[in-house]
Amino acid sequence: EIFSSSHPLLPPTTEDDRVAWLRLLRSYRVGLSTFYRLMSDHGSAQTALAALPQVAADAGLQNYTAFSESAALAELKAGKKLSARLIFRGAPEYPLALNDLVDAPPFLWALGDLELLQRPKIALVGARNASSLGLRMAKLMAADLGTKGFAVVSGLARGIDTAAHAGSIAGNGTTIAVMAGGIEIVYPPENEDLYQNIIETGAIVSEMPPGL
Repeated sequence: EIFSSSHPLLPPTTEDDRVAWLRLLRSYRVGLSTFYRLMSDHGSAQTALAALPQVAADAGLQNYTAFSESAALAELKAGKKLSARLIFRGAPEYPLALNDLVDAPPFLWALGDLELLQRPKIALVGARNASSLGLRMAKLMAADLGTKGFAVVSGLARGIDTAAHAGSIAGNGTTIAVMAGGIEIVYPPENEDLYQNIIETGAIVSEMPPGL
């Protein structure tokens, strides 16, 4: 794995490169491991895209076409409309701890205070159908972690996740929500106010395209 934490992947520097990264990862049957293998084999996303139909044919997929440039530009436009930023691996804002993952996301959509992504972080997650004791404990732990300078990371889901975000904010701490879908898709819907609060005081990130 040449794109490891010791040999970080250089982020794209031009708009064409940014679009190429987006197209490559969004292409059919290209997951994280395939993305990195193609980047390793071909040196750039643009070269990998050019090779992708033949790679697909070698794997038994005929008449393969990569994710289109127009679709990639539409995703970028949708993110810009939301005032979200696309953070590429290797950029200063990208969370350094993710580089320890073999399958680190090549990029993330992000909203809020992106400087928080470099703070010491602790994930606090749990059951959606949590007990009242579990919810109280999650809130207390999150508030205490916030006072110690940790950003509490959770998934904005019902139950423990909600308690973790709310507890961190109540304790004047900072919190980061990792969305399962698009960066603007709030689920459960009753967390809309919490979501807005996190945008104002913390950060929101997602691997997924807006609208998903």
